[in-house]
Amino acid sequence: MRVPFVVHYAIVCHYSIREACPMTTAVQTHIPDQLWQQAQNLVQQGWVANMDELIAESMRRYLESHLETMNERFIREDVDWGLHGQD
Repeated sequence: MRVPFVVHYAIVCHYSIREACPMTTAVQTHIPDQLWQQAQNLVQQGWVANMDELIAESMRRYLESHLETMNERFIREDVDWGLHGQD
C-alpha cells in the first residue's frame, strides 16, 4: 500500500531547514510502505521533530549532493555551445 503524504516545504527555498522559510509548497507523493515505516520510526524515536522536517531535510541533502554534478553538466553544455555555436 502506498501512503499519500503532503509535504509543506518550498523546493526553491534557500534557507536552512532550521530557519524560517518564507514560502512553502504543498507536495503530494507516494512513498513505498517500507520507507514510510522507517521514516515514521525516526520521528517516533525523536530523531526529527516531524515528517515534514524529515522529508524537507532529505530533499535538501539530495539536492546539495547533486548540485556539483548538475553544475558541471551545465558548464560543459555552455562550453560545447560556445565552441560549436548551436542555437
